[in-house]
Amino acid sequence: MKEKELKKMKIASAILAVLLFFSLFFALATDQATATTPEIDIIVDEGNITDHLWSSDGTKIAYIKCPEGQFWGDLWIAEWDGKEIKNKQLIYTEADYNHLEDWQGDWILFMIRGEDSTPDEYYGRNELWKIRDDGSDLTQITFTYTNGIKYTENGYYYYRGSVGWGRFIPGTELVYFSAHNGNGWYRPYTCNNDGTDQWNYVSASDHPYSFTIGMSPTGNKLVWGNAWYWNAPTEALMVCNPDGTEREMIKSFDKRTFPLVLADGNTVVYSWYDGDIHAIDMDGSNDRMILNDEYFNHWENYHPVDGQSLLMTSDRVDGNKHIFKINIDGTEIIQLTDGLCNDDRASYSQNAHEILYRRMPLESEPYQLVIKRIVKLIEIDIKPCSLPNPINLKSKGKITVAILTTDDFDASTVDPVTIEFAGASPLKWHLSDVDLDGDIDLVLHFKTQELELTNDSIEATLTGETFDSKQIIGTDSVRIVPLKICK
Repeated sequence: MKEKELKKMKIASAILAVLLFFSLFFALATDQATATTPEIDIIVDEGNITDHLWSSDGTKIAYIKCPEGQFWGDLWIAEWDGKEIKNKQLIYTEADYNHLEDWQGDWILFMIRGEDSTPDEYYGRNELWKIRDDGSDLTQITFTYTNGIKYTENGYYYYRGSVGWGRFIPGTELVYFSAHNGNGWYRPYTCNNDGTDQWNYVSASDHPYSFTIGMSPTGNKLVWGNAWYWNAPTEALMVCNPDGTEREMIKSFDKRTFPLVLADGNTVVYSWYDGDIHAIDMDGSNDRMILNDEYFNHWENYHPVDGQSLLMTSDRVDGNKHIFKINIDGTEIIQLTDGLCNDDRASYSQNAHEILYRRMPLESEPYQLVIKRIVKLIEIDIKPCSLPNPINLKSKGKITVAILTTDDFDASTVDPVTIEFAGASPLKWHLSDVDLDGDIDLVLHFKTQELELTNDSIEATLTGETFDSKQIIGTDSVRIVPLKICK
């Protein structure tokens, strides 16, 4: 081959190599730019889901799924590990559609099947029962039909108990519940939670009725709203100790009032049907407006960690009902759900990292039971200044990951001890401007062999919390490189 032709071939080969390099570069850049993040919405189940709640430790959920047109259905349990739903199990087949009341330890408080038509015999309808979350030890808790609470009855209530609401009282062996005398006049009671009854009437004789009812999260205070009929104004919002002592009136209202006690044990949130939300201290002081605007707002549940915030539903964005977080002073209204749907019955997990709620699509689709991560999406950079992010899983070295400070996130607010990257915890960390943009990033170092990645992995995820307990998550692309084998 002539020298001139050989030279041309070498130039052509060099050009081809350059083109291949840039092709690979842009492919990797595209992969990195479109790397997916872990699911924010996890659909637990679909169908006629009528009630649901978290376990007290946030590791499981329970929900009731009814056949269409039926007011009782299947009670399901599912495990939640913070990442996905596992091990769904049917534990009971005739649970009342709307009375999944409470869950403490491994006990679920609920009601069994209740029919619309008058039953022929009493077998615990409209009474509180408990069942272990493995489906064992079904136990009747209240006996209002036979113990003297229900002392009259009309044609609508033959052969039925009369309970309308119930909760375990934390730290005690008691259940707090409301029940009526047979004609619908609800009153607040406590009884033993082991099926031995021993009911105690906790309200005062001058404020006897409990057409609205609530309890502090720790169970140290019982709340009920006295009225002279179910839809009448709350003549007195009352509070007392679990044994019925130290009864006090919080406030008298000219409308029917629904109370919610926040995690601080002192703030009582209340709302009416007019879309406003108010708050008052347990001793009746500091009555104030939280939210007063043209939208329909209603509280949903309290924040289990932050005693000064709560969940609410509102139609304030697109006319549909969605879930929002709001501070008790009316500030920081943060939208948590959206879409062509109506959302309701939201509650936080124990650590407030997720909410569990029911999504109702506007089109004729089934209800969806959804766990939504309450998480801040952040930017991370695996092996800064190395775009392909190659990782040799057999390496005994370390890998660097940077949490980047951006216009809407300060990396210095991250608590490094909460960080987990691909299943590994950081060995050490420091603050540095790794991307040379003038702000400070958080740089963490991990043992490569502790990473839970496989040869097929194309991305890796970092999770953690800020110092004020806000959850964060970030994802970047990776390229797993094989270990070189010498022949």
